Parts: sequence; structure tokens; C-alpha cells
Amino acid sequence: MVFRRVAAVRLAALAGLLIVACPAAAVDYTWNVPAGGVQQWTTAANWDPNTGAPTTADDSANLGVGLAGNLTLDIGATDVTVGAITIGGTAGPVTTDVNSTGGNLILNSNAANASITSGGVAGSVNRISAPFLLNDTVDIATASTRDLTIAGNLGRTVTNQTLNNLMTGGQTLTIGSGSTSAIMLYDALAPATTGTLSINPFKDNAGLTPVTTVINARWTSGGSLVLGGNNQQNPAATFVLLQSQTSTAGVQINRQSYLLAADDALGKGTVTMSNNNQPNWGA
Repeated sequence: MVFRRVAAVRLAALAGLLIVACPAAAVDYTWNVPAGGVQQWTTAANWDPNTGAPTTADDSANLGVGLAGNLTLDIGATDVTVGAITIGGTAGPVTTDVNSTGGNLILNSNAANASITSGGVAGSVNRISAPFLLNDTVDIATASTRDLTIAGNLGRTVTNQTLNNLMTGGQTLTIGSGSTSAIMLYDALAPATTGTLSINPFKDNAGLTPVTTVINARWTSGGSLVLGGNNQQNPAATFVLLQSQTSTAGVQINRQSYLLAADDALGKGTVTMSNNNQPNWGA
């Protein structure tokens, strides 16, 4: 009898430990303030369900709702992590801007690639002005129907990361808003750690799918930048490089078109062709 009681206590304690160890389930949040205006991301009452806000990996944030006016959404002074974002007003052509008063917007999904879907009615302006960090491979989704601007700094955390522009409907992905915008080739949360940031177009070896990525930012030295990685060629894709670079970081390019709109648009470091596609250049 004593043995059974002890065993039961131990099993109950173990069950309690297992319950504590279980991670919180991901939540799909939808924006619930249709008036627009200046709002706070972390205010639970602004979301449906109103039990919290999208602040952890695998949570999704749906801003693709009917908005009566422009929405400026402040993530606040601390970092916010989310797995997927849908952005773009569905009732009228409004501007949706996710900005920050100090925090980073971090994209991370444990189940699959993190993603952003840029949509809304014609004339919608969709912009992320908060510092935007990749803690996972991030897809700008094929389901997007409107242009997207990542207007603030773009960076990565922990290890090498990739941003995929998969918008195949004629939309443009713009990174940066001028010479003060930075593409950080180091770990943004541990600047002494350098690595590789890859920006890839939709893969189409036949070159039948135009994809446009505009880079209106300056990248840092240290680390390396890949514009179309190995096996990511798309001869119909275009990279438009607007800024004169001072960086000495290495840059790898692939079998895409490159519009260089400034001196030193590929930087002052070594520029190499993607190893897997050198025989195909000029075909």
C-alpha cells in the first residue's frame, strides 16, 4: 500500500512536470480595430481572440481586414516574434505600416518557413518599418497580390538565413528606404557574429516568371550577401540596386538580371558567380 502511494505521488509529480514542459500552442490572431489609426501591437484587446497578442514563434498575425483608415501599428520597445503575417486592407486603399519604438520584428516558425503575405485591395500600401530580423527562412508568399516594402533595417539572427521573394504576380519587394537603411550581414542580436544573408527570387530555370526585388539600402561589411543562391536561378528575375555601397563584404550573384543604378552598387568586395550556374551565364 505504501509502495503504491509513493508510486502514485511520483507519477503525479511526473505528469505535472510534463504539463509544465509543454510549449504554449500557436494562436492565429486577427486584427480587430477596423478604424485604423495609431495602435499598439501588444495590446490584447486589439486582436481576436483578445486573450493575448501574436508575440511568439508560430503565432500568426492577420492584418488583412477591412480598415476604414490608415493603420500604424507599433510593436513597442521590446522584440516581437511571429511566424506569419498577412498585411493589406481589404475595404479600401489604405496604408498599413508596422513600425517600432525600439523593438525588432522577428520572423520565426518552428513548423515550416515563416511567411509574409502582402495583399489588400488595389492601391494598398503595405510597409514594415520596424527593424526586420530573420530567425528562420522567410517567404514573401506567392499568394501576395500587392507590393511590399521592408522600409527599416533588415538582418538575421543566430545563423545564416534566407529571404525568398516568391511574389510571381508582378509585385515588387523593396528592401530599404534609402542610404540610412541597413542590411545587416552580422547577427543583429550578437554583432560580433558574422554570417550569410541570402535574398532569393522565385526559382524558375526556364525564366518564365518575372520577379522584381529592389534593394534601396546599404549592406554592412563582414559576412556575405547572396543574391540568388546555388540552384535558385531565374533568368526572368531582376534585382534593382539603388545605393552606392561602401561595404567590402563578398557578394554572390546568380543567373538573374541586375540593374545597377549607382556606382559600386555591388560593393567594394569580391563579387562571384553562383558556382552551380557559371556554365549557363550568357545563355
